[in-house]
This record gives sequence, C-alpha cells and structure tokens, in this order.
Amino acid sequence: MASKEQTGRRQVGREERTVTPLYHQVYVILRQKIRDGELEADRPLPGENQLALEYGVSRVTIRKTLHNLELDGFIIKRRGIGSFPVPQPEEFRDRYNIGGHVDTGTGTDDSARLNTISIDMVRAPGHIREKLAIAVEASDDPDKDDPDKQEVLRLIRVRTIRGEPFTVMTAYFLSEFAADLDHRSLKKMPPPAALETIGVSLARAEQWISARIADETSASLLNVPVGTALIFMGTVFHDVQDRPVIMLESLYRPDLYEYRSTMVRSRSGKWQE
Repeated sequence: MASKEQTGRRQVGREERTVTPLYHQVYVILRQKIRDGELEADRPLPGENQLALEYGVSRVTIRKTLHNLELDGFIIKRRGIGSFPVPQPEEFRDRYNIGGHVDTGTGTDDSARLNTISIDMVRAPGHIREKLAIAVEASDDPDKDDPDKQEVLRLIRVRTIRGEPFTVMTAYFLSEFAADLDHRSLKKMPPPAALETIGVSLARAEQWISARIADETSASLLNVPVGTALIFMGTVFHDVQDRPVIMLESLYRPDLYEYRSTMVRSRSGKWQE
C-alpha cells in the first residue's frame, strides 16, 4: 500500500525526479495563493490534517511548509486558533513586464539597481557556440580542434529592487570584441548598446521564452531555493551582415514578472500586437 507521502509524490510532484522538496512545492502553492489574495487574512488556513490530505503529503511536510511560511512573513500563527495569511505589500504584488524588450537588464524604475557579478573570458558552452555560429576550425593542433577552447566574453549581472534580486542576465560576446569593449561601459549600459559603442551596428534580434529550473548558481543569485521554476528569455542579436554577435540569457523570478502585450484588430479581422 502506498504511503501518504508516496501518494503526495503523484499529486504534488515526484521527489525522486526533482530537486525541489515536497514541502517547498506546497510552500510555493500556498505563498502564491496568499500573494493573490485567494487566502483571506481574516480566515485561518485549513488545519495540518486537511492540508496534508488536500496536497497528498504527510503532516511532517505540511508542518515544515507552515514553518517556512511563518519565517518568511506570509503567515502568523495564533495559539489555539490557527495560522492566518499576512497581507503582502503592494510592491511585492506588482510585476514587471518581460514582453517586447531588447535592452535586457534595463528599466525605468529608479529603485532598480544593476550589480555586475563578473566580466571574464570563458570557454563557450555548446549551445552558445551554436547560437553564435562559432565554428571550430580544423587544425593539426589538437588544442585548436577542441570545441572547449572556443572562448567568449561573458558578462553576468543581477538586477535588484529595494535590495531584492529578481533578474539574472548573462551576456556572451564574440571574443573578437573583448579587447575593444570597455568594462566600465559594460557595467552601466545594456550589452547591445555597449557593443554599438565600438562600431558594431545591430540590425535584428531573435527572442524566445521558456522555463528553467534554478541551479545552485542562479538560486544563490536570485535568493530562491534550488529547483525553483524560473522564467527564461533568450536573445540573439545580429549585425547588419546578419551575423550573430551577442547572446543574452535572462532568468526571471516568476513571482515578480509576467508577460503583457496589447493587441489591435486589423481591418482584415486579424489580431496583431
């Protein structure tokens, strides 16, 4: 017979197939309901037994979930009465739009800050070599023939608001631009704009949005647990010769971002952004 915790793995998530603990999965669900106002502040949360039954996990898991919610200020426990949601400040309910911007890592909010984590030459990961069309030249020298020897200039920045990190942006520049790019400009300007300051004219950009799981590095930078689902946006900029010259990878905390767009109906009846 399957235990409650095993049953929970089928309902909430298989712990053996994910790095996200069960208690954090339930934590994320309840936290979102509190932020959305779905759980009212004047009504206590269901009891541990009811929550365990609802999410198919053990009482131990629920107890740890509630403990973390209390530590993070999302609930308050009243002895003999229960756990009550704590209304969240509006600043945490507001979300930033990730749609349609090509100057990743910039914004108009005066309270937002950009922190440069690192600027260095690194071996280009395989998917970056592919996106930037970095070819591996045939050579008698085995080192030159090694794909791992292909280098790019990598810039990592974190965007914060009121001290809270919510975006990690990694930019990969072709190595031929490394000597000309000024590091002071890279710390202040959007990466595409920094590239144009050295005479590279950009003509078009390709963007795509998907999801990623936070690894140890991104989790640490965004102050979220490892395994947290993040919004991912990739952008490749091309120059006037249609050559890919810079690749941006941005990770967004989904609790602070959303996609928004406006569509207008044309005379033909089609909807267009």
